[in-house]
Amino acid sequence: MATLNFTLYIYPYSRPEASPPLQVALHARSLWRDPVTVYFAEFTCDNWWM
Repeated sequence: MATLNFTLYIYPYSRPEASPPLQVALHARSLWRDPVTVYFAEFTCDNWWM
């Protein structure tokens, strides 16, 4: 289960090419002062009912 989780979810989404928010954060790194935390959350349709 750990290998499957790492292979399908953790590793691919840790690559900047697969994650547009990560690409933006890496490009904006020169504009921000250290330390900066970047938080991203997807809005899911399940939240529409709340």
